[in-house]
Amino acid sequence: KGRGLTMKSLMMLSILVLLGIIIVNGSLDFKTQKDDERLHILLRDSPLLANGSEFRRRKPIDAAPQTTSTKPLDQSRIRLTDIRVLQTPEEVWALSEADFERYTQQRGQLVFGNGKYSRMFLVGHALRRGIYLNRDNITLTYCPIPKVASTTWKFVFRKWIGQESYHDLSLGNDRERSGLTYLTQLSESELVSWMEEPASKNFKFMFVRNPYSRVLSCFFNKFLLKDSEDDEYLSYMLNLFPNISPSQHRTKPTFAEFIDAVYDQRTRMARMNEHWAPQTYLCSNEIVNYDFIGRYEYINADAAVVFRKLGFTRNETFPSQDEINFRASGASSQLLEYYTDELKKKTYMIYQQDFEAFGYPGTKLG
Repeated sequence: KGRGLTMKSLMMLSILVLLGIIIVNGSLDFKTQKDDERLHILLRDSPLLANGSEFRRRKPIDAAPQTTSTKPLDQSRIRLTDIRVLQTPEEVWALSEADFERYTQQRGQLVFGNGKYSRMFLVGHALRRGIYLNRDNITLTYCPIPKVASTTWKFVFRKWIGQESYHDLSLGNDRERSGLTYLTQLSESELVSWMEEPASKNFKFMFVRNPYSRVLSCFFNKFLLKDSEDDEYLSYMLNLFPNISPSQHRTKPTFAEFIDAVYDQRTRMARMNEHWAPQTYLCSNEIVNYDFIGRYEYINADAAVVFRKLGFTRNETFPSQDEINFRASGASSQLLEYYTDELKKKTYMIYQQDFEAFGYPGTKLG
């Protein structure tokens, strides 16, 4: 057993190095300077890499085009239509302990990952995105997805761990100053343990959203409602439209132009910004077995599931966007105004795996 753990530890040392390989210009850049320094130390001290391991000979993730369905997700899963989805927090709290555990497990069985966690550095970004919380003998891992209430969840968690500045949303999204622990900050032995921990010891969860409303919300928030003089806006334009002249970057794209540009990126997902990258890709659903997959559309009831797991009282409610002073885009109420049949078809092609994995019908906008 000791030898087995040692080999796993050595493998972890090797695959961590790939963090520095698969982050490319204009892509999902989640590293901090401390992460970089740690990776260099791991590279220097890794015996497997020094001996020329298989990981060293692998091509970086950006070496070949990727599609939104590199591997089909396990189809032998429970369908959301097979479950009576609870609509209110009161219904969640009213469940007996046995029924609550059964309901939580069913909602996690919408998608089955293959459990090959060593490949998380080659496919997807869950290991770099994951937020790891441990307090009062409660451990959880949350994979945040932009435009799926991720800012609100960080607000909740920062409040839970006692951060006095939990109301400061900009700090919540700052990896170095948020006070939150990301999986990349764990030690090598802690990461090995994380891979092996059962749900009873580490509750892994994520929230998803209908791709139609999520990508429209992204367009509103990052383009339509964004100041064209803002540096962040310019970075998004450079990512999606690298071949147009700098003078054109200040001209806001139409929704059709935005979808066309994202469609062109669909075979190179490593180039996608996290705000419009597929949800299955961001959270490595083909690998990770999540214990609960909540829906943005049932946010209050599904948040109650997480709150109950955390030992909160039934008086705790999920904060509204107004309560945390977050500007809502209003995308969900404007779907029919923006989607033509052609844009709907292209959007489905971009996010087909999200639609299929999470049980969203491609025929319905809302």
